[in-house]
Amino acid sequence: MNFPVERTISFWRNLSKPFYFLLFLYFFLVSVELAYLKIGIFKCRLNLLSGAAFLMVFFSTFRILRIDKDFLSVALFCLFSMALSAIFGYHLFSCFGFFCLFIFNYFVFFVLPANLFRCFNPVLVIRLYFLSFIPVGLFAGVQVIGSIFGLVLPCVSQNIGSWSRGQGFSYEPSFYGLYMTPFAMFYTVRFLLQEKTKRSVKKLIGSNLLLLFSTSTACFFSYLAALFCLGIMKLHRVIRNTSFSNILWKVLALVAAFFGLLWVIDPRLISQGFLKLFWAGVVHHHTFQARWIWICKYWNVFLENPVLGTGLGGASAYYVQKNGITTSLNDPNILEAGMAMNVATEVLGSLGLLGATAFGYFFITIWKNCRKTLRLALTQEERVDILSLIISMGVMFFTLQFSQSIMRPYTWLHVGICIGYMKYLQTKYRSYL
Repeated sequence: MNFPVERTISFWRNLSKPFYFLLFLYFFLVSVELAYLKIGIFKCRLNLLSGAAFLMVFFSTFRILRIDKDFLSVALFCLFSMALSAIFGYHLFSCFGFFCLFIFNYFVFFVLPANLFRCFNPVLVIRLYFLSFIPVGLFAGVQVIGSIFGLVLPCVSQNIGSWSRGQGFSYEPSFYGLYMTPFAMFYTVRFLLQEKTKRSVKKLIGSNLLLLFSTSTACFFSYLAALFCLGIMKLHRVIRNTSFSNILWKVLALVAAFFGLLWVIDPRLISQGFLKLFWAGVVHHHTFQARWIWICKYWNVFLENPVLGTGLGGASAYYVQKNGITTSLNDPNILEAGMAMNVATEVLGSLGLLGATAFGYFFITIWKNCRKTLRLALTQEERVDILSLIISMGVMFFTLQFSQSIMRPYTWLHVGICIGYMKYLQTKYRSYL
């Protein structure tokens, strides 16, 4: 999506309008996890409040909030599985809260962004969306650079030696890395697939630098996942005009150069940051051990409750009761007594085979929309953009296996943006379907 000078000026004029500025804030505030009020066992976060406020403004202005049939059936199936798991689960109040949160996320961070493409120029929506990552990433960069001068800025919770790890407004650097992954992957894949005359080195370096401020090991695996997705696309001839071997060598050269530079600056950024798992021995590092222990525990929860699970939000209560931990079910910290360390075991342990089937149906529906969209007679620019969005979404889902909670608003938002653009293209080229 390359903009002439006139369209660039028009873009900034649009941003100065109140409604477009509110849309930008809706995108920007989605990553703010540290601003919240504790209400009982739940957290009322700023990103949820801002999302709800924008939904009301949007609906009151345009009187539209359409739900496509394929994703409506997905939502109903997921809600059915969650309701059954809650009824037969281990903490009805908590499960009911997550049931409501799923409905909230579905409308505010999935249906709403998809509907934006029905009312606005898709170029404007996507550009505003990705622009919102920049101030968050710059704040994370200031957190890192400020530590050079001995400044510990707000929201910093982890360090590597004297270096603060960038985490923006997220709970920890790994969550910031998850949030920033779609942004970096979109511009990386787009750069690799675009014609040479349209490539922007500034966007490539800038987007990846903002991701790497997290110093998270998941960044390394995200790049491997991106290469894997590109390879699959090339193998199935979805990508036709680009040599995968050229992509591979370019990525490897850039990664090697970057890690070499970091090693010169401070070896600890490598040994205790990006490659810490390999440096210490994967199975011996505490990060791996902490995740692996809870992955195994949630797998056992699933084996003990294979059909319906313990209810989304009920796994912690089940763990507490089973292990005889003296904690009240009304304890504000009950949900943190036992947390899944990746979404696969979270879904299995919480919702069982029925819930896993429901969310599997969700992924199948996304895949069908991807396939349908890529079969359209798209322009070269549209094809590059939709491929970049699809791969960025795939890498994000992969990165979620190093994190927890299917309720992260920014993951729902990115999927909503991807699906919204796909539906826009399907409507535009309806005669080709």
